[in-house]
Amino acid sequence: MQKPWNIAHRGGAKLNPENTMAAFEKAIALGCDGFELDIHFSRDKDLVVIHDDTLDRTSHKPGVVHDLTLAELKAADPSIPSLRETLKAAHGHCKVLVEIKHPSHGPRYDGIEAVLLKQLAEEAMLDQVVVISFERQSLKILRELNATVQTGLLVGGQTDVAAAQKELGCNWIAPHHGVVDRDYVDKAHALGLRVNTWTVNDEVNMRRMLESGCDSITSDQPDLLKRILS
Repeated sequence: MQKPWNIAHRGGAKLNPENTMAAFEKAIALGCDGFELDIHFSRDKDLVVIHDDTLDRTSHKPGVVHDLTLAELKAADPSIPSLRETLKAAHGHCKVLVEIKHPSHGPRYDGIEAVLLKQLAEEAMLDQVVVISFERQSLKILRELNATVQTGLLVGGQTDVAAAQKELGCNWIAPHHGVVDRDYVDKAHALGLRVNTWTVNDEVNMRRMLESGCDSITSDQPDLLKRILS
């Protein structure tokens, strides 16, 4: 049985501050198959790597991400990287799972999908990236703009996988590990879908996911997962 990918969640959030260059560089040094990150729009419509739509939880500098320029976000502590920086670091080394985020309050980021595809093409990373999101509209737009881009639907609970695949044309389904077992994976594989499960941080569930036959495991502790997979 082929081993699943070891994907460092937000770069490995239990090893370094999440979604920072230090985290991504550590994931590469560990030999991870890839790392996962989250993107938002800055005020000047650049793509920046941060999970929340505010800086309040992860930075000493409060503020709303889309109200601040890329330069202002990079000046935060810890610095918020641009997507381009992370793509350059990963190029030729590992996969990147890019999660498209939208503001928790207010309108969605208009045009974020086109900007993402443009940057992936410019950095020659289209074949190293899987774009994931809970937001189905973003996945539909991506497929309309570029039918070859790898996409995956994030799901937190039980969902009709067949209906989702038919609606979105995804290559991946990305469920929370709590709903994943061998039957789930077999059904997804029968539909031509690969399975990326998240966020798996303990040995018991890592081994359970390994036994499920899933294709990719996302973890805040990629060092522990590396030992389990070895």
